[in-house]
Amino acid sequence: MSNNTISWSCGHFVVQSHRKGVAPYSVKYSETLGRWMCNCKDWMYRKLYEGGDCKHILEVKGLLETASIEELEQIKRED
Repeated sequence: MSNNTISWSCGHFVVQSHRKGVAPYSVKYSETLGRWMCNCKDWMYRKLYEGGDCKHILEVKGLLETASIEELEQIKRED
């Protein structure tokens, strides 16, 4: 995972698509649902109902597990 594909904007993570010409995806944690959410079709039409995480959520979780506090603060400052 490349950290330059993930940024922070207005309270959510923005994950750039790996496909050319596809809009970025919004990933955030929902206190109401008690889980991570994404606006990609896989999450909205499958994972929301069946459970599990889409690849965009997995990228954000991977970043949160491996990045230092300084790296995470840098991502938030770029907002």
